[in-house]
Amino acid sequence: KFHIICTDKDKGDVNIYDDETFTKPIAGGTICSTVRMCDTWAEVEDNKEYYRKLAVFCDETDGVWKPVPETGNNTESGNMIVGGTTIVEPECNTICDPLILTAYLAQPWADLICDSPLADPEEGEEGLVLKEPNSCILLCDNRLKMSVDCGFTGMGEKHWHDGH
Repeated sequence: KFHIICTDKDKGDVNIYDDETFTKPIAGGTICSTVRMCDTWAEVEDNKEYYRKLAVFCDETDGVWKPVPETGNNTESGNMIVGGTTIVEPECNTICDPLILTAYLAQPWADLICDSPLADPEEGEEGLVLKEPNSCILLCDNRLKMSVDCGFTGMGEKHWHDGH
């Protein structure tokens, strides 16, 4: 789930994760948006404020949360609102493409240790397949060489990377 940041146009940041915030009404005009981007939320051009982000605002006229027009995905922005009064953290459904691992597998000095077993490759391919949410570490002569897991980039894309 993606965390949300809220801003009151007059008072600045509003921490919706603080228990004290729940006892006070949030001012009309407050805007809440996702902190990170998701590449599947790309309904607006990359020069727009909420490109690859979701956002909602508290309507000053009726005090009800509504989707901000022109976000990364207007439908998903609307899904952040439950019952007009509650905001929920959205999920980004982007996944990493399967990664075919071939290097080091036959080397006696290399150990590939994964959270769960690797998948078999497609017919005609060699190696083993790493699929999300699995992650692995590579030990060379019992020393950590790299860790491989799937993570988000700043632009909301997901890629396999070395977390070591």
